[in-house]
Amino acid sequence: MDIFAKAGFGTGFDESTILWLSIILVIVVALLVGFLGAHFYKMRHNPSKYSPALIKRWAKKTPHPETLLKVWLASNDEEKAKIGELAANMGWADKYMESLGGENSSAASVAIVSLWNNLQVSQADILKELVEATASTNTAKSMASVALLKKLADERTIPLLLVALLQREKYLPARICEALLPFGEAAGRALAALFDKVSGEDALLVLDSLGQMGKYCPLHVLVQAMHSQDIAVRQRAAVNTALVNPQNPVTFMEPLLNDKEPKVRAAATAALAEIGGDGEHQEIILELKKIYERDQDWQVKSTCQAFLSRWEDGIMADIAVDEAHMWLKDEEVQTKPRGTFAERYPEDK
Repeated sequence: MDIFAKAGFGTGFDESTILWLSIILVIVVALLVGFLGAHFYKMRHNPSKYSPALIKRWAKKTPHPETLLKVWLASNDEEKAKIGELAANMGWADKYMESLGGENSSAASVAIVSLWNNLQVSQADILKELVEATASTNTAKSMASVALLKKLADERTIPLLLVALLQREKYLPARICEALLPFGEAAGRALAALFDKVSGEDALLVLDSLGQMGKYCPLHVLVQAMHSQDIAVRQRAAVNTALVNPQNPVTFMEPLLNDKEPKVRAAATAALAEIGGDGEHQEIILELKKIYERDQDWQVKSTCQAFLSRWEDGIMADIAVDEAHMWLKDEEVQTKPRGTFAERYPEDK
């Protein structure tokens, strides 16, 4: 009370008023201190902008990936360079990779992509670790690693993936092929070169992988496989030709359609039927009719017959639809129900 009196509050105020004023003043000060404390806590633990003090803190403790991304997006090129240098020196990418497949997987992945150009010294090691991670028994981690490899799309990954592809006891070929897809023609060329060096089951696996490349599959590899001494390779050449879908498929697959082995001819016929499944390739329909007439093998005939039956059923269905459309052209039919339908479901109750 003496303080308020000395400050001049004593004049005209009773003790009760001075007490309430002091309480209000304490509350205001407490709120101000609390606000400032919360502000500084937020700036320290959830920063949104770059600062030298922030870099000093991050040098001691790796930032949460979401926090890093928030600051990264608000930083200029010079600030990003400093953050990237610190990330490279402190091995942040390794720690973020531990989060792949977990709760912070998405943010960790984006953080690595954002920092990638600043991690040149450790990029090769990171790519090796990511390829290794595709073999993880944790499905989420394996798939997240593949997704990150696709985002990075670093061609140094291709030879690593080819080595992994042939280690079927450790890696899933489907995951490896998925990681190869973004490399397009480069992956197709690499697989083609690998096909020349392998045989047996490995040759079949590489051929299947080339089929997954679709339009990026070098066609000369399929032609080479068509003339292989291995029956299984020739069969697989037919299967993967359907996936690649080359121009003039009948001409392209002629060696397989005339192969001396019934199994190969049957596989080629099935591939041709798959390509012509939409019914738009008249040359395929004509060729399958010819094959059905001339080939005496039951596997080949049954494949042709199955396709031609589906094709004829499709034609009948199209005719039925066309007739229905013609019938519905009558304006009266379009606007009012007919026959017993009108009796069972009248428009007015």
